[in-house]
Amino acid sequence: MLATELLQAVVSEVAAEADDLTDLLNLRLVNSTFSSLATPKVFQTIRVYFTNESAQRMVDFLKSSRLVQYLEEIEIYVEAEDSAWLMLAMPDGWIKILDQGFQAFDMAPRLRTVLMTFPANRDEGAMMSVEQDSMFQSILLLGLATSMSIPTIPELILDNWISLASNKFITGSRLRYMPPTTKLHIHTQRYVMARMGFNDEIPLAFWKDTLPNYMLKPCTPVLTSLTISSDMLDGYGRHFDLSNVFFPFMIALSLDKVLFGNITNVEDFIICHADSLETLKLLTCSVYTRGGNDEPNIRPWAHTWTRFAEELHELRSITVDQFPKESGAGLGSMRYIFLTGYTQLLPEKDEFVDLDRDDIALDALRDVVKTRLHGERTITERA
Repeated sequence: MLATELLQAVVSEVAAEADDLTDLLNLRLVNSTFSSLATPKVFQTIRVYFTNESAQRMVDFLKSSRLVQYLEEIEIYVEAEDSAWLMLAMPDGWIKILDQGFQAFDMAPRLRTVLMTFPANRDEGAMMSVEQDSMFQSILLLGLATSMSIPTIPELILDNWISLASNKFITGSRLRYMPPTTKLHIHTQRYVMARMGFNDEIPLAFWKDTLPNYMLKPCTPVLTSLTISSDMLDGYGRHFDLSNVFFPFMIALSLDKVLFGNITNVEDFIICHADSLETLKLLTCSVYTRGGNDEPNIRPWAHTWTRFAEELHELRSITVDQFPKESGAGLGSMRYIFLTGYTQLLPEKDEFVDLDRDDIALDALRDVVKTRLHGERTITERA
């Protein structure tokens, strides 16, 4: 037991301090000493911080270390600007290296989670533009989709994602970005980067085409859990069309700062999964309208909650965290918004909505779910 704990301590310490994988390669000595005592709990996660040489070292490590058989999670962090520039300057070379690395994942029979994360915030002085980040992400996801021989990835987390360069980089038969994934988490960044070469077409294409068609559809046969979140309510999200996406085995759905509206079809998308959906989380989502001088055509939240109560007959857990009735700026509720452009979101006028009625309908939905769950527990106890 002591040797096992020592190995865990060494692995954790080296992984925490290493800027790249140089020190991790030296774990071969530790591996040969303690391999007979190693257990699946000792070595589960490898974190890769991209620098000029770390990608190739990741490949070498995955191919040479016996500890890979215990690997359950791999986390890829993109932080270094110079590595990004290298990838953009020599994309074919990087794809070859990443192909080797992703193929090496097949040596990890326990692999269940792949995390790819980008910097949370790009400031004015950052070297990478939105377009370059987009291409970088395309290369990473392309390598993952085309290299791994395992039929599905149990869990894929894409953190601080921006877009995919669907028309600028990926062409022909390699257009299949997304490997089939059982649990998919996508977190998108805010697109306010005008001084960094802001391009309206990139976020628009992401919400309208890339996300539904090239990231969600490939997961159709196997996906059971979907999470989509954003740093802020994004006006581009009104183009998020879910009308042609369906996951027959999806039991859990979480949406954070996603717009509801007649174009996005989010409500209909949820209802289409009534036969399987058991857990639903809606966090700070808003109903949007185009606005105008006349009273806008808004579908109240109350109608949505009532429909969910009537039609989501398999629902066993409901979590709703909405904007408070009054914002700190005194502008009213952000539960309803209208769009004056791609990204300008303003609170809807209070006279067009009835927040109290919405709250009553939401409470009724929660009661229905709670009663259903309580009834199941009673039957189980009697049995």
